[in-house]
Amino acid sequence: MFTCAICQAGGTIGYRLTDGKAGKANYPVNAPALPWNPVPPNLPQNQDTDEQEDFLSASWNGAHQLFALQNADSAEGEVKKHLDNRQNSEDTAVWIAPFFRHSSTHGLGDGIHSRANSTGSAFGIDFPFGDLVLGTSFSGGHSKSTYRDKNSSSDEKSDFFGLTLYADWQADELRLYGGAGYFRDEHDLKIRNILERHSASCDTNTYSAFALAEYTLETQAVAIRPYVGVRYALVDSDSYRIARGFTCDTDKQNVVRFPVGIKFDKKFDCRSGFSVRPVLDLCLEPACGDTKVETRLRANGYSASEKSRVLDALTYSAFLGMNANWGSIEFLFGYGFQGSSHEKTHGVSCGFNWEF
Repeated sequence: MFTCAICQAGGTIGYRLTDGKAGKANYPVNAPALPWNPVPPNLPQNQDTDEQEDFLSASWNGAHQLFALQNADSAEGEVKKHLDNRQNSEDTAVWIAPFFRHSSTHGLGDGIHSRANSTGSAFGIDFPFGDLVLGTSFSGGHSKSTYRDKNSSSDEKSDFFGLTLYADWQADELRLYGGAGYFRDEHDLKIRNILERHSASCDTNTYSAFALAEYTLETQAVAIRPYVGVRYALVDSDSYRIARGFTCDTDKQNVVRFPVGIKFDKKFDCRSGFSVRPVLDLCLEPACGDTKVETRLRANGYSASEKSRVLDALTYSAFLGMNANWGSIEFLFGYGFQGSSHEKTHGVSCGFNWEF
């Protein structure tokens, strides 16, 4: 699906991605009524069936982790754009960058589809120390998502915020930059099936780190900047309760991604110290680690579980932007797209930098 589904952009709550294999349920014939998509009472214990997979629509819990990961990616993406557009490494800079992201899933079968919209902003300050720039940024925002399949649906609202520490070092054509961050998402979820409605809430914590190396090749026509890096994220969702005492929880997720890309830009000087610089960034990002997570549903000794895919193995992305500079003030406006086997994400961002 994904992703990252989105190399800087995007996610879906309430989404179940499976490999066509049923989950495993363990409960007797006289089990209490289940909160959604109940398994027929004549099924034997420990039998894998498509009906049991329907019962495990609870795997939208794994989507919380996907969406939290995407929000962290968006915030880190704004940090990288700010560092790319910084004009003078000898000045202190303050900056702000609002962003919007829309993502959707496709090709999942069983009538499954989902959409998510996220709006937020990142702002920060950084200081020069010789050839090194050190800074910090705070991000926050709000998101809404919907999920539908043939038996159930969910609507989710989430508030998120986070803190990122970052560094940028450049010597001649070689540039090294990276950072580490903490992000928190607070989810409120409403679940519906044919007969019932339920509400739930949970929090997701994301710890992330990234490091990239970039080399600049200057030509008369355009500056070419190939880069390679590594990104790590630990995503951890709280357990939460739903109808009739059922508890839902999802494994912690450790994900490692390896962005490989190339940037093109060209500066055009205009009158009165004004300049513009178009930018194109193309990236491929393989992922490994916990691209699937296991979701478990428990109540009074009865349990069920299912593994759901959170990330696709390969994500591709593109960003097209325009930077405008006038003295110590800089503006950036851009559009980004990210895709994978099962997800598409569109994002718009803008930025304002002031260096002094």
